[in-house]
Amino acid sequence: MGYINKNGFIFVVLTLIISLLAFIGSDRRVSIDIDFIEQEEISNEVEKGEESRAITEIINKYIDGCENWDKDMRLPNRSHSCATLINPELDSYYYVEDTCDNVGFSFYFSEPVKIKFFVLQNLLDDKEFLKNSKVREIKYHNSDPEHHSPLEYSENYEPYYYTFELENNNQVQWIEMEDVVTDVITIYVLSVYPGEISSDGDPVVSGCGIQKIEFFGHPINQ
Repeated sequence: MGYINKNGFIFVVLTLIISLLAFIGSDRRVSIDIDFIEQEEISNEVEKGEESRAITEIINKYIDGCENWDKDMRLPNRSHSCATLINPELDSYYYVEDTCDNVGFSFYFSEPVKIKFFVLQNLLDDKEFLKNSKVREIKYHNSDPEHHSPLEYSENYEPYYYTFELENNNQVQWIEMEDVVTDVITIYVLSVYPGEISSDGDPVVSGCGIQKIEFFGHPINQ
């Protein structure tokens, strides 16, 4: 009888040990599975973030036309048109033999785009930058989809617009936008910094130049 009880005791102990080991193994597998799921979720979020950053690009290539506006908000006849502002070549820039205040440019996209920000740069050449007037304050907005011309706004339509004051330098300057979706954007120059005499004694001239304007974002169908 004692022998049977002893074997029974040993069997019970072995059963308990096996059950405990099985439980520990199961718990470890659950922990590993949870860790794997969390790592996979983090990886997916990182990939989504990288994808969001990747789709923001220069969208000047989607511009298929532009117009210049003079001080009276009518289309002027100028030798240097707004097309020079979106030309990536360094020797291409907009120039007018007058101050730039109260002039503007409308850029038309071939399809609706989401604009996240744009950059504007005054004349890159230091001497030309100094002696000419430079863009100071700008106003920019999208236009009424049914009335692209600023002269044709409907009475009940108020376009999205902001003003921004640039620094008096010829570095690339970043202008934020609130992810506006549009197929046209207009930028007006409201005021300018006056020209200055250069270190070489070059006289001040009455002209004004802008090196480039670049828009960043993506088509909304992406």
